[in-house]
Amino acid sequence: TICWGRQLTTGSAFLVRIGLLNVSEPLQFLSALHFTTVAASVSAPSILAFETTNAQAYSNAQGAMRLTISFRDVSKLQHAFSASSSGFLSSVSWAEGSQAVCGHLFRELWSSSADGFPQPSGCYYNEDLFEYGMVFPPKAGLVPGTRYEVVMMTRISPSLTSDHDWQTHMRSLPVPLFSPQETQYTRPDTFGDAGEMPTHLICREACSQSPRCNVAVYRLGTDRHCLLADVSKRAQPYALKTTSKDNIDVTMFIVERLNTSRDGYHSDTLRNIVLDVWSMDDTRLRPFSVVEASHTPASGTVGLAAMPVGPSWHLEEGLKLLDSIGSGIPDRPLQLYRDSHVLNFRLRAASGAKIGAGATLRIFLWPLTQWDIDSIDCHA
Repeated sequence: TICWGRQLTTGSAFLVRIGLLNVSEPLQFLSALHFTTVAASVSAPSILAFETTNAQAYSNAQGAMRLTISFRDVSKLQHAFSASSSGFLSSVSWAEGSQAVCGHLFRELWSSSADGFPQPSGCYYNEDLFEYGMVFPPKAGLVPGTRYEVVMMTRISPSLTSDHDWQTHMRSLPVPLFSPQETQYTRPDTFGDAGEMPTHLICREACSQSPRCNVAVYRLGTDRHCLLADVSKRAQPYALKTTSKDNIDVTMFIVERLNTSRDGYHSDTLRNIVLDVWSMDDTRLRPFSVVEASHTPASGTVGLAAMPVGPSWHLEEGLKLLDSIGSGIPDRPLQLYRDSHVLNFRLRAASGAKIGAGATLRIFLWPLTQWDIDSIDCHA
């Protein structure tokens, strides 16, 4: 209820009810933010992927509609665009948005629709509110039941780490120690050993980034190796034994991950929500109404600190594109044909930093939204 009175006191005279405010929760749609790098403080492209529902408002709207992207916590993740360094104002309203602004905010736009991604009539931003968006012409905006991808430059902060409920025990070890079955989904080739790490916090993050890991042991007093495992099948998964004062072992449990695993499914109940995405209604009739919204989780966290002896690429020969039969390096741009879609690469590690079994290689094809590799196998 909205009321009006002459004074802001409970005993105000002439208190009159002048209207009703009805606040409704918008529909929710799925979304995710995918990084092309997990290096901290580096500007790199990220892909915002989302899918609209079958909301009737998309068809009913007569005026222009909007898409707004809000960064929830810029201490963890922020848009790489800087208005001051680009010679722009600190904010541009959606009514004043232009396509020139779009080129600074968004790198690629893709849609599963045969008509492609709708061309924005303009883009806008507010650096004080950390909001960035685009305006679509009337009857030419987002459509229901369609997948979209938006590429924008972002910067990850070192504080973007996995959000979990941790239980940490100093000078302790699980009882019994890990079996091969308990490490088959973490580090099967090394019986759970993820290698040397500088601190127990980095070991903890390694467990966070392994979906089936729910306990990590950091051997602080000896070789500083990090052991990862899934102990959800144990009758007493939290059972520990105390180690000597000289043998400092740190045992760390992801409580919510271990508890849900014991219930028969593997899931993270805590996620890093980094964006709020709003599909806005008709700007002429309902400029502040939201058709549907999404709380967007990040697909990753800041990368683990690299060890001096960790795998790394050769500076000049790290990755080379080979010809269509994989016999040598082509002397001209490689032509890809519709009936022959094989890419051959030659990889080389830096001296003394070999890339071994179990290492994860991330290879990105540019432009990011123009490649479909879902049905292609990778052979090494």
